[in-house]
Amino acid sequence: TTGFSRTDDRIIEIALQDLQGGENSTFQTLINPECDVPWNTTKIHGITTDMVRKPSVPRMKELIPILLSYIKSRRKPGGYVMLVAHNG
Repeated sequence: TTGFSRTDDRIIEIALQDLQGGENSTFQTLINPECDVPWNTTKIHGITTDMVRKPSVPRMKELIPILLSYIKSRRKPGGYVMLVAHNG
């Protein structure tokens, strides 16, 4: 995130992995938080404002449909997808 506040800071990276493996089993992207990444949190995770402001980095509102599509693509017929979060 851009910091340690659950209310004031933003997500800047997300990664998902299907533990059953297979083609495209890993998804990872930076996220443009539409604010600066403070230097003190950059020291922790190494992600800078310049990295998240690149034109190819999606904003959260653009990323949500992509995430939902990825999650649906991992579902096996008759099965379900279980999500487990780290720092969620």
